[in-house]
Amino acid sequence: MLLEFWTFACGNCQRTLPFLRRMHHRYAPGLVVVGVHTPELPGERSLPNVQDAVRKRGIEFPVGLDNDFQAWDAYKNRYWPSQYLIDAAGQLRYTHIGEGSYRQTEAEIRVLLPRLARAGACVTRGVSPTTGALPARAAGGVARHLERPEPGKADLRQRGPAGIGDVVGFPRRREDEVDLEV
Repeated sequence: MLLEFWTFACGNCQRTLPFLRRMHHRYAPGLVVVGVHTPELPGERSLPNVQDAVRKRGIEFPVGLDNDFQAWDAYKNRYWPSQYLIDAAGQLRYTHIGEGSYRQTEAEIRVLLPRLARAGACVTRGVSPTTGALPARAAGGVARHLERPEPGKADLRQRGPAGIGDVVGFPRRREDEVDLEV
């Protein structure tokens, strides 16, 4: 999983989006890309504003709202944007802060992909179109760390008034994808 903390008004975050889109399309079904929208400004807390930003920017991967900074704090994150590459067992394998270093990040993804394939990981739709929840289980356990987060990591499935309860940005379904049980 490639997890990015971002906010829609951040120029640096906007400049990482082409890379995230490319990784989402190039490495599916072996890699899940998830955005964690953690607001910097008051107007960035609104679900309709985030939905509008996701739509305008053509984001097709899931974006969770982190208005209470629960995931941000759990990852001890301090910067927008920050990327975390996580393996199928939920272990952090690579971190990058800021924009740039795209070749290095992609190289780390390529190192991780064979490990994901050996674990039987595969990407699915990623979010429930009815509840907006991130999956509890995915085929092969790609989302295992969402079901049982590692100590110090936030459960991205958490639903609540201001937690990462709302998820926007539903990826297009491809024929080779597998449905999730949510």
